[in-house]
Amino acid sequence: MQRRAVAISVAFFLVLSAGSYALVATTSSPPITVDEASVDHQLQRGDTFSVGGKTYSLTKVGGGSATAAHTNESYRYTAQLKRGQQVTYQGETYNVTIPNGSDPSQFTLREVQTIDEPTVTVNGTVYVVVEENGGDNRTLVPRDEYLPEPTTHTFEEGDTLDYQNHSTTVATIEAEVVTLEWVGERTTTVTFSQGRTPRSPGRRTSHTSPARTSSS
Repeated sequence: MQRRAVAISVAFFLVLSAGSYALVATTSSPPITVDEASVDHQLQRGDTFSVGGKTYSLTKVGGGSATAAHTNESYRYTAQLKRGQQVTYQGETYNVTIPNGSDPSQFTLREVQTIDEPTVTVNGTVYVVVEENGGDNRTLVPRDEYLPEPTTHTFEEGDTLDYQNHSTTVATIEAEVVTLEWVGERTTTVTFSQGRTPRSPGRRTSHTSPARTSSS
């Protein structure tokens, strides 16, 4: 083991048979198990290895630890739009509106309109104060009359929608929420650190560490 201790500054060793390294979870998938059936595996940065059916590339080695990354090029992402939520679409702000009912078939993005003029409320009605003749005359115009018809965009399940720089598909529309989905790359990272060598190096065991999801 003395020779390996010296070499670790140059190359990172996964000594599977002796269990010299333990998995530190920074990712996310199901627990990763290292089977110590083989003898020694010397890996350097840029090398690849497979664990749990996934191929990882060693991206960082040094200081008694190493980081490996796995990229899923067809990961399914989802996002939810809630009734009444304000979202940005095509550079403008919209409210998410969903028709009443237990099984809506569509939803609408309704433009959020703003008014630069002062407003007053009289008997529950909002009026816009319109000044004329340099402010000498003021007229109260109901807000709904002052503003033009808002821009709306209506979508059904299966339609495409550009959302947060992703081309998404409307997956489901429910009474209170709309689910969008899209496919893209997702990189999961795993960090290995130097651990304790078992007292019985000849015994076959496996080390499992729970994992948490981490995307980039």
